[in-house]
Amino acid sequence: MEKSNEKDVLSLTHFFSKALFMGIGLSKILITAKESAIFSIILGTILGYFLLKIILNINYNNRLINKIIMFIILYTLFIIGIAEYVNLISNIYLIDTDKFFIILPLIIIIFYMNSKELNVHFKVSYLLFAIFILLYLISILSLTTEVRPLNLLPLFNTNIKKILLCSLEFALYSVTPNILYGNFIKNYKNIQKKIAKRYLISCFSIMLIAILTQGILGIELIKLFKYPEYVILKKISILDFINNIENLLSFFWIFIIFMYLSICSKELCMIVKDLLKNKYIYPIFMIISLYFITKYIFENINYLLLLYNYLWIICLIILIIYVLINLKKEK
Repeated sequence: MEKSNEKDVLSLTHFFSKALFMGIGLSKILITAKESAIFSIILGTILGYFLLKIILNINYNNRLINKIIMFIILYTLFIIGIAEYVNLISNIYLIDTDKFFIILPLIIIIFYMNSKELNVHFKVSYLLFAIFILLYLISILSLTTEVRPLNLLPLFNTNIKKILLCSLEFALYSVTPNILYGNFIKNYKNIQKKIAKRYLISCFSIMLIAILTQGILGIELIKLFKYPEYVILKKISILDFINNIENLLSFFWIFIIFMYLSICSKELCMIVKDLLKNKYIYPIFMIISLYFITKYIFENINYLLLLYNYLWIICLIILIIYVLINLKKEK
């Protein structure tokens, strides 16, 4: 595989660190920690930084049993990402469309990406990251005047237990997708420190979104919306006459989920090819499994509520398993 430019690889950190927040992580932390959410995010960033350092400095182990376990882990992360994508699109853009047909175009694009080398994914990531920065800055700068400081107060009205739990959740949501670095990070010398710095920047950008969401809507209104991060984009008006651009600006969330799913699927595809020596089994398995998952799981609100409430536990289990299976070095 041709080695990619380091900046292309580093751009993935911003997508990985934000991947589990849209419609799940961020609104849950805001609702639980309330006006103290900012402290939970700061503490979660510090904890996440140290967790990330541990994850990045583990030697990825290619034993057979590890590959099988990693397939299960990555497939779980992939399904979580698909659930995020389906709910985002079905609630905002295509309300009456069958969920499988919402997934299908995305899967076709991802399968096409799977046919390319990883360095193509990295270059796409860098391009989307550049677009993401533009959309993100437009959103942040346009929304700052809409913030009502009173919505951010009082700062200490949540008990310490909830603040600490939300800190742990933030750390787990922001760090867990970064295990996707494990399979290829060894190709780049001393990149771990740079990834950790990008992680801090990414967490800071999430904190800004949290402050804007809380400052504009307030906690009580946040509780009423499934996607408060999207709702605040409706407040944006450029030059006092360009309105209703929230659908365009909200594409930065789609970019995040797409890159997360793209890398996740590519690594799944590589594991299947390595284990079964067949490039056709993976797409067939994915299409069939996703069809049944969308029909019998995504259509059931109870399963989605379970994911919403217990995602942090799933992330914790994934990280523990990932660390344990990679502790023993290959002989």
